[in-house]
Amino acid sequence: MPFFLANTFLFFGLAALVPIALHLLQRKKPRPVKFAAMRFLRAAIEQTRRSRRITQCATLIMRVLIILTLAAAFAQPLVRFGEFLPAGRRVVIVVIDSSASMQALEGGLTRFEIARSWALEMLQDLKDDDLVALLAPGTPEPRVVFPPVSARAEVIQALNELSCGWGRAEMLSVVSDCLKREEGSLTGMELHLFSDFQRSDFVSSDLPALMAELRRQRGILFCNLLSRDRLPNCGFEEAQFMPPAIVGDGSFTVRATIRASENFTGGNLLRLQQAGNEREQSVLELQSGQSSKAVLRDSPLQAEGDVSGYLELEPDAFPADNRFYFSLPRLAGIPALLVNGGGGGNRDIFFLDKAIRPGGLASTIVMPSKTDWQHFLARDIAEFSFLFLCNPPEFSPAVQEKINAFVQTGGVAAIFPGENNAITREALQGISGWEKISLETETMTEEKSFNLALNDLQDLMARTVRDKLSPPWRFPLRKRLKLSLPAGQSVPWMYEDGSPFAVSARNGGGMLWLFSVSANRDWSDWPITPFFFVFMQELIKNSASSRSSSLITEVGKPLLLSWPGRETEAQFTLHDSTGRSDTLSARRKDSASPFLLDGFYAPGLYELSRGDISRSIAVNISPSEGLLSACNASELRAAAPGALLQVSEDPAELRRHLSEQHQGRPLWPSLLLLAFLLSMLEVLFANIRSRQRSQPQQITALLSGLH
Repeated sequence: MPFFLANTFLFFGLAALVPIALHLLQRKKPRPVKFAAMRFLRAAIEQTRRSRRITQCATLIMRVLIILTLAAAFAQPLVRFGEFLPAGRRVVIVVIDSSASMQALEGGLTRFEIARSWALEMLQDLKDDDLVALLAPGTPEPRVVFPPVSARAEVIQALNELSCGWGRAEMLSVVSDCLKREEGSLTGMELHLFSDFQRSDFVSSDLPALMAELRRQRGILFCNLLSRDRLPNCGFEEAQFMPPAIVGDGSFTVRATIRASENFTGGNLLRLQQAGNEREQSVLELQSGQSSKAVLRDSPLQAEGDVSGYLELEPDAFPADNRFYFSLPRLAGIPALLVNGGGGGNRDIFFLDKAIRPGGLASTIVMPSKTDWQHFLARDIAEFSFLFLCNPPEFSPAVQEKINAFVQTGGVAAIFPGENNAITREALQGISGWEKISLETETMTEEKSFNLALNDLQDLMARTVRDKLSPPWRFPLRKRLKLSLPAGQSVPWMYEDGSPFAVSARNGGGMLWLFSVSANRDWSDWPITPFFFVFMQELIKNSASSRSSSLITEVGKPLLLSWPGRETEAQFTLHDSTGRSDTLSARRKDSASPFLLDGFYAPGLYELSRGDISRSIAVNISPSEGLLSACNASELRAAAPGALLQVSEDPAELRRHLSEQHQGRPLWPSLLLLAFLLSMLEVLFANIRSRQRSQPQQITALLSGLH
């Protein structure tokens, strides 16, 4: 329905009477002229009169319409439709994206600071009785002020005190949940999203449900876009620690993957910091839109406790992802059971014991116990973390059940064949994960040397073995299990003829290993090679580390942490790097299960303590926040076309959208354009009217006859 902001100018429309009056006054009556041959001119006169009358009427209409159109344009007409915001008290819901990506720098200010300034400017235009709410997805408590209140000053104060968070926002999910809680009381709402619309935080698939709710409550969504261009940035995509816990000599390797944005050019410097000291660095050559890898090695500075520190890059437009904090647990006293299956002392486990305890010392912090087959069958093995079965004399259902139960509860079992020849295809059918393995015992007619090849470069343990002992890995072979696996199953280690050297399978919380040769020298000389020593050391380190609780988590995500004691409910004290402390309450299912800890809302290194035990916890932002991949204005408009979604890229555009939605869409620009077009047409018709007409054909013929 149209209405006018300046009704006075409509009176200027009366000026349209002027051209009408002039037209009537200037009409001339035909003057009779005596002429002999009137009958020849009658047809020409009628034709000329009709043409002139049409031209005069068209010119008059053009002049009247020009005056009326200009009068209407100066009266500032607006058009309002039924789905636009109703008049009266406004209901405004301000949503400030407080995710980590909003800490990216735009012209010296963070996107969060720009969003807050923009929102404050909009709130200043509200009236005292307008209702306002404030949501901040990405903070620990996103409902800052909700449901809407009329205390605008309190909302402004809360917005000024608001700080940007470090987690993910999930804006549409938070907003939808809040709207459902206040269903029916938000009719005619204005929902303002101030965000960079990072793809990880703005899930467009959730938008249709929100738009349906807005349509039902006669509301409108205003997407206020803060990001202009993709910022030049490089950050951590992934950081892998091998081993993921400090075992043995304590050394560890970091494999960091650094991601560069599409418009990032140049290199960077990666540093490893521990206890405030720079331990190692690596120069990175980065390509736009690609990832680069770097490898750093270090060892603990202290003999006890968790090993913590951080990886650091040079500053850029997004400082939040220039650090990756880490904390590696230190393991000690891990029990292992070595089972000698062939009898005759410890012949089958002799070399294995030497690899675990070189020089008689448990350098891997694994505490081995030795036993024979009969004692193995009779004893409870739940206290052990590792089980090494060497040359088992049988593989009965009872043995299979015992192995399965041990592995499913988190144990690591390694099985070596031997002269007892008990490992057959039928025996493996009862072991979970190995039901489809085929095997046969192959005896060489004469001793033959075989090379091993690394088949899976993605396997962390395999890469660590390769880094510590370069190929070739070659040893004499007299007998082996020739294993065959289903197609598509990965095997890290293989003989040069393509047969697997060792296979592994995950079963429940643990791991199963099956080797193709014995752990003594009956089948090969592998046990007396350096490769055997390195392989067993890394197998134990990798498996032991995987059984420990990770001390690295992300902002907003819970952490599963094993803790000694029988309590199922406990309170922990959490200290951050600034000295601030907080209390965390946690629960677990039973004394053997880990505690579920939550409450890490900022990146950094934390000290978690209870009683006389303390652990170091490393918290990082989500790697997806560092992508800085945002939806642009065109994508936002295409996600929900129509008048219910308005996209603004600056405060002036937002004010214009608000004016249109509350007062109506202005028509005066269109009317001025129409007046211009009419004036052009009027000039055209005026020229036609005043043009010198040629003599009618009949008069020309008559005059030529007189001559």
